[in-house]
Amino acid sequence: MECPRSGPLRALLVVLREYLARRGSVILPTARAAGQGRLKMAFRGLYKSLPEDLGYARFWDIVKDLESDAEARSELERMGLRILSDGGEWYVEAPVELLEEIMRGRLCSQENP
Repeated sequence: MECPRSGPLRALLVVLREYLARRGSVILPTARAAGQGRLKMAFRGLYKSLPEDLGYARFWDIVKDLESDAEARSELERMGLRILSDGGEWYVEAPVELLEEIMRGRLCSQENP
């Protein structure tokens, strides 16, 4: 799977990559040990992972662009990524396997842009 060259889906994947660089070594093995196939990450935890050079001032801007881009939404669904709300909190939900691929640098890494 290739990383999109630009747009809101690429931005979301880069944010996830940055987040997993900080937290992935703790949350992914825990999710695996618990037998979880999917993991929910709260937006509030992802805000801090927004690189300045992405062209987005706020994480919510990525989400808004995803909502208005049918092609990006379709690819998001194909990858198994979901944006959802639960009890007033917003999350990105993803398959643990996909998150492991992102963390290992096989998708949207510096070497595999």
